[in-house]
Amino acid sequence: MSSPSISRSTTQSNTSEDSRRATVSPPRDVTGLVSKEGEHPFSCGAFGDVYKGTWRESRFSLSKKTVAIKVIRPFLAEGKEREKFGRRLNREIGIWQKLTHDNILPFIGIATNFGKLPSPISLWMPNGTVTRYLRTHREVNRLSFLLGIAEGLSYLHNNDPQIIHGDLKADNILVSELGTPCLADFGLSRVLDDDPFWKTNASTASGTYRWMSPELLRGQQDLSVESDVYAYAMTSLEIMTGNVPFGNIRQEAVINLVANEDRRPERPDNPEITDEIWSLWEMCWQTDPSVRPEMLEVLEVVKHFEARPRPLRLLSIDGGGVRVVCALHMLKSMMEKIGPDAKPCEYFDMIAGSGTGGVVALMLGRLRLSADECLARMEPMFKRLYDRSPAKQDKYLKKHKSRFDSVANNEIFDDMIQAVRPDCKMLLNKEKHVCRSFVIVDIPDEPDSPQRIRSYQHGGESWRYRTCAAMTSTVTTPTVFDWIYVAGSSMTKYHNSILRRTNPSTELIQEARSVFGEDRAIGCLISLGLGISSKSLAWDSPLVAGADDWLAGVLRDTAQGIEEVHHETITLLEPGIYYRFDPVDSVPLLETQDWKDIVFWERWNKLDILGECVKDYMNDPDTDKIVSECVKRILLQTT
Repeated sequence: MSSPSISRSTTQSNTSEDSRRATVSPPRDVTGLVSKEGEHPFSCGAFGDVYKGTWRESRFSLSKKTVAIKVIRPFLAEGKEREKFGRRLNREIGIWQKLTHDNILPFIGIATNFGKLPSPISLWMPNGTVTRYLRTHREVNRLSFLLGIAEGLSYLHNNDPQIIHGDLKADNILVSELGTPCLADFGLSRVLDDDPFWKTNASTASGTYRWMSPELLRGQQDLSVESDVYAYAMTSLEIMTGNVPFGNIRQEAVINLVANEDRRPERPDNPEITDEIWSLWEMCWQTDPSVRPEMLEVLEVVKHFEARPRPLRLLSIDGGGVRVVCALHMLKSMMEKIGPDAKPCEYFDMIAGSGTGGVVALMLGRLRLSADECLARMEPMFKRLYDRSPAKQDKYLKKHKSRFDSVANNEIFDDMIQAVRPDCKMLLNKEKHVCRSFVIVDIPDEPDSPQRIRSYQHGGESWRYRTCAAMTSTVTTPTVFDWIYVAGSSMTKYHNSILRRTNPSTELIQEARSVFGEDRAIGCLISLGLGISSKSLAWDSPLVAGADDWLAGVLRDTAQGIEEVHHETITLLEPGIYYRFDPVDSVPLLETQDWKDIVFWERWNKLDILGECVKDYMNDPDTDKIVSECVKRILLQTT
């Protein structure tokens, strides 16, 4: 499929006389309804300081919304010019207040009690700027941000009256609660009018040189839609690479490079920046403004790019009581090869787990913890979950066909969530560009019908589960905990008794194709096992000698189910995509009693022994070679 062609415009942007004379209603005055949260600004800019505040729609309203208050610096208009400047500022805010678009920051109005000039009030964007968001959300498809920004800028340019942004860069684009980029900070923008507001030149645009077009740096023209198109290409480069344009060159030197030597950034070594993308940027930063494409044309091309998303990266974690630390140690080893402080949620699009593997899946995906952070929480959490001695477990097992009470599990998981991410108590994450995670459960009255409790909305569902309830549901596995009622949309009786789903790899493939579409390629699937095999649990194995026959049988059936899913997964994916890591030959090498204590009796006080065993497995030269190949595969699919 070829990229849509761009016809190069040969005319300057113009506005009609009607647009020039457009009547603009004054902005909404919310003075007295907005209050600051603290005396110190959240951020500072060249034209003003931004404070976090709250807004009530009326004096009698009990509900409040969090807002951003931009206090304009008074030196911008001193003496007799202040009143005139204030009127122009009100006029521009009045225009922006009428704009309605998903990719434009919503404005609420102005307040006159925070400074000598009116203060624009807008909705608070909790995710901050695109720069900050991409630094902590490496899993985001950055092409979707290029599309959203193009949508917003095209909307401004085709508004009546036409609007120029004037200061486009990643730091002036905010990210909504849903992960949508919103154009903001119109401190340098103006409406094309007979009486232009806020002209710019090199002396007043300090800090924006890297994004400014040659004609602006030379002082030959004012801001224009063409200079916005140039800035869009620079901003796109910034988003795709994570670096500002000309990042290795001093800011002052950029003026000479662009204005006098007509230089542009060198093409980075980034497989995601295709020839088509680079060609578009080259057209956008042409020296002659008249031959740059219009934003509507740019938008059509970017839609073509965004329609080809990168392949998916999936992570599957087996269930298995305290043995789930095996998965975390293996994952930690992989993340260390990717880079310092790398988190799985930044590199995987979807994480699935069953049993304690499900708990870890939610800790990694919903709570956005690193493998190290999860490991630090395992012992205190397991100490409370598995609080019975082997003798007491055996006695309880003979009576109840389980070894532990599930009554306190909700509280245990809730305490952990409160300690690490209290803002993630509800399971549903409304952001679009985040790692998705789900756990496997089933309803006792509907055997062989696995359910998926998700951290995201899919198929019209809107789960009302607390995160701790999802964790409680998935750990109710045979021989461990009794079934439990969980409050979601209604009270539902849950268990996790489908042994074959202890390895959720095939469930993960099905879910990924359902959520992202059958046509979306899977770039890699990593499956983490927990060190048991049907062979090591055979009836004549010394490792099961003296164990309860029913308990040993369930564990053996579980191991067989895990192996069946592994072999099925191999048939579902192309070679080189699926990686299964399982210390199945290492864990049984432990002392017989240690192995029994871990596998049969969930002895949390032997996690260090298990960790050392897994490290030996990962340090094996053959395993290390496969891990390196796997990491390359992950990074190859990373935008």
